[in-house]
Amino acid sequence: MPIPVTIVASNGLPVVQDNNGFPVMLAATNAMPVQIVANNGMPVVFDLDPATIAYLGALPTPPTVAVTALLNTFFAGLKTDNLWNSLDGGNILCMATAGQSYIDIKKPTRVATLSGTPTFTSYRGFTGTATLGEYVDTTFVASTQGIAYLQNSAHFGVWVRNNIQSAAVAMGVTTGANSYVIPRNLTDGFVSRVNDTTNATVAAVVDSSGFSCVTRTGASATQVYKNGAALGAAGSAASTGVPSGTVKYLNSAVGGTSGLHQVAFGCYGGALDATQAANLYARVNTLVSALTVL
Repeated sequence: MPIPVTIVASNGLPVVQDNNGFPVMLAATNAMPVQIVANNGMPVVFDLDPATIAYLGALPTPPTVAVTALLNTFFAGLKTDNLWNSLDGGNILCMATAGQSYIDIKKPTRVATLSGTPTFTSYRGFTGTATLGEYVDTTFVASTQGIAYLQNSAHFGVWVRNNIQSAAVAMGVTTGANSYVIPRNLTDGFVSRVNDTTNATVAAVVDSSGFSCVTRTGASATQVYKNGAALGAAGSAASTGVPSGTVKYLNSAVGGTSGLHQVAFGCYGGALDATQAANLYARVNTLVSALTVL
């Protein structure tokens, strides 16, 4: 947890904004910028959102100041866009280290685990190797931990970096009622389930990369979105319950085989309307795109 710091001038008075309301820019005598750190080595960034503070406090190693600023914009934006309460959890899978990527964005005490040997690339994410029993396990179980995620109000979203045709699940769970996303199958279909046992396929999806999201808004009402844009109703299968297994990335079952997707972000929670789906994509796109170039 970052330690509060008070910056004082040489005369002992605290440093505040100037009379024009502009923040004070600190610089060394050689005009180089100064990075302020707390006694525990955590970077100091002012006006952090409480969600950012909680997330930073759970990370096994501190991020850079630049990444901290990106995270704060992301968390604050989720609240501004009325998305925060619709999330039960998720992972920024493209942090600097795998350990950082395991920390849940909504409940930082929830830490994902790794099964098998997916390849982790800093600021890119986890890539499957088409191996049996390979996945990143969120440890989230909707039937016992779901708050926003309900039988007739739910969403799954996953950001895939590479464009591949694959019958493998990029994110999902198939214990109990099924929920999963296959961004682009072998016949260019977006395949999904959300709290049911029937595949729904939307045709003519020729790029698996980007943000694929499925949401259930009613007992027999589902919708799929690609990069924030509606692709159409994902069938009319009636919900049958909520999953009783853990949500996974790169797979959907303990005994399943992963694909070759590279996943950079994933989230789950309650139903999203069209505006929320578009805003969620925009927030994730900004974060993932900025992390990519680091």
